[in-house]
Amino acid sequence: MDSQVYTILERYYRNECSAEEVRLLIGHFNTASEQDLMNYIMKGFELEKREMNYDGADKETLDAVYRNLEERIRQNKAHNTIARESRPLWPRYIGAAAAAAAIVFGIWFYNTSRHLEGSGATRNLLNSAKNDIAPGHNGATLTFASGKTINLSDKKNGVIVGDDLRYDDHTLVIQSNPLSSRANAKDPDPSEVGMTGKQRDDKVGEIIAQTTKGQLYSIILQDGTKAWLNSASKLSFSSKFGKTAQRIVEISGEVYFEVVKDARRPFIVRSHGQEVTVLGTHFNVKAYSDEPAIRTTLLEGSVRLSRHLEGSAATRDLSYRREDAVLLKPGQQATNTGTAIKVEAVNAADAIAWKSGRFAFNRTSLEAVLREMGRWYNVDIKYPDGIPDEQFTGNINRNNTLAQALDILKFMKVKFEIQGRTIIVKK
Repeated sequence: MDSQVYTILERYYRNECSAEEVRLLIGHFNTASEQDLMNYIMKGFELEKREMNYDGADKETLDAVYRNLEERIRQNKAHNTIARESRPLWPRYIGAAAAAAAIVFGIWFYNTSRHLEGSGATRNLLNSAKNDIAPGHNGATLTFASGKTINLSDKKNGVIVGDDLRYDDHTLVIQSNPLSSRANAKDPDPSEVGMTGKQRDDKVGEIIAQTTKGQLYSIILQDGTKAWLNSASKLSFSSKFGKTAQRIVEISGEVYFEVVKDARRPFIVRSHGQEVTVLGTHFNVKAYSDEPAIRTTLLEGSVRLSRHLEGSAATRDLSYRREDAVLLKPGQQATNTGTAIKVEAVNAADAIAWKSGRFAFNRTSLEAVLREMGRWYNVDIKYPDGIPDEQFTGNINRNNTLAQALDILKFMKVKFEIQGRTIIVKK
């Protein structure tokens, strides 16, 4: 949400808005009147009550806000008018506590290209509950140079690659073969799992961590760097990663990194279309093949980003246009279209919202929203009537079922149907 609008909205909760600020909110949320704006907020409360479980003072405060807003709407309907001058919207005893509660507990607001009138067309979202689809879950595979693949437990959150393989709770996944030719080596190599002696001598030594649609996993590399893989993502790195002069990884999909600092060994992330070089920092790279651009968002430190000219991200001898390199500062996002790189300030936390269990959208097209949801719920999207020109601003809990997630989008003038593992979107 735009920071200015967010600030005004907070004042609105505190009964401090001017008439001009009220008009700004009405325009921002595309409502025809303040009555519709308050109805909008009420719908947010209703969805919030379904989304979250409240207890104690938080529940009492939220319920008080809800009741008083409900009464205000009833009174306005009775008088069939809404005063435009600055005035208290709710009793003063609600005050800042209600505002804080309403904001902290995340009322969902929706920003579409149309008014609320006619939104009832989406009330009957699903044909039946049996069509619903569960959200994604933990899961990934590790593939070694030998060709052996390990399915990582969906009961764990991540894996640690070191002298052996352990989950992030330090329980053992698999240990290097003590009878191998490296049995007396100081650093056993987990990529040798399943190899013969000759294969171990001739091996390439690449490890591939991969998630499918509907999966999420984290991995700690040999140098201590942490990486989180979003759905349908891949991370490739050398079994010698902890010892190489340069720490090079290759990715597709979306990966968030927290890189361990090492001034002597830069950390390089290659994807199809760009290279990111860092020493130690926190950043997110979104490089799905079905997205129109690669987006790199910096949360901490600094990175240098270069466009790819020729070759393939699968090779080790890529060429990059160093003169096109840009430096990112925290809070900035680089959008690489393949022909140019655009840098702008963003809310960096939204770029990694997926890591903490939510979708975060800011005036995002419906097509892009459903593309992200499609990866998480492992569904395809079809538009028999063409792609609707709609936008959405708000947060959606990734623990929702697909039906619940789509229900949050019902304010748009579109109809959703779930058929098998396909969402049918109709105007």
